[in-house]
Amino acid sequence: MLSCKDVSKVISESFDKKPPLWTRLRLGMHLMRCKLCRSLRRTMTLVESEVQRQANDFEATTPKMPDTARQRLNESMR
Repeated sequence: MLSCKDVSKVISESFDKKPPLWTRLRLGMHLMRCKLCRSLRRTMTLVESEVQRQANDFEATTPKMPDTARQRLNESMR
């Protein structure tokens, strides 16, 4: 059985990559029994969704750099 500390780490890392099957099964077993970890997962999921929404909004409203300027910047950094 995973500890609450392990669960918080697995939940956090699962936003970047899918955990192995065995870890997901142990996570599910823990979450069935632990109300605090279920609440943590729900909160972290909401935060992740809001961060993603904000990033998408920012990207949509930020002017794009012209290709010529991007090329000059890349060349000057080399």
